[in-house]
Amino acid sequence: MLESPIMTVTLELEPEVELTATKQAAEEGLLLAEYVESVVKDAILKCRRVQELSEKSFDEILKPFRDEVEASGITDDELDELFTEARR
Repeated sequence: MLESPIMTVTLELEPEVELTATKQAAEEGLLLAEYVESVVKDAILKCRRVQELSEKSFDEILKPFRDEVEASGITDDELDELFTEARR
């Protein structure tokens, strides 16, 4: 992890974006700067997670789900029915 001082950034937001961000910050009980910081952090963490997942095969991504299904003892027919109901 980086051990540098906090970075200050100046943003120029369109009025509509600023108004929306200000409202959302108020709804969350945050100052605008705190809200924008949280949005940036969330976006960075999501990008990192997407990158990590993109480096895995589909089989690796599904392994935890498959393990849970196997541990649950559910049959293939029951699992099929579960997905059928979820689609409805």
